[in-house]
Amino acid sequence: MGQQRFEIGMRVVYSHCESGSRPPQGAHHIRPTRNGDSIQWLRDNPGEVLETRPDGLLLVRMDDGEQRLLAASDPSLRRATLAERLLRRRSFPRAG
Repeated sequence: MGQQRFEIGMRVVYSHCESGSRPPQGAHHIRPTRNGDSIQWLRDNPGEVLETRPDGLLLVRMDDGEQRLLAASDPSLRRATLAERLLRRRSFPRAG
């Protein structure tokens, strides 16, 4: 499978690893840390592509309003599925 093509306005999901004593709602791939004193999980953050750059970087506005510069080749970044866009439409940032 080739590298995904991202466009301005596209809804995306960025999955990142978090840890602590209690996973939040929506966390997945929950497991204890190596030393067993806390829990580790993946959390999906919805976002919208604001800008594509020639160097392969994307400016993405996340659901909390934060803007992140992410590599288009990052395996943690993917297009949102149709189901995610429909079922979680309020989670994605609004254009503007």
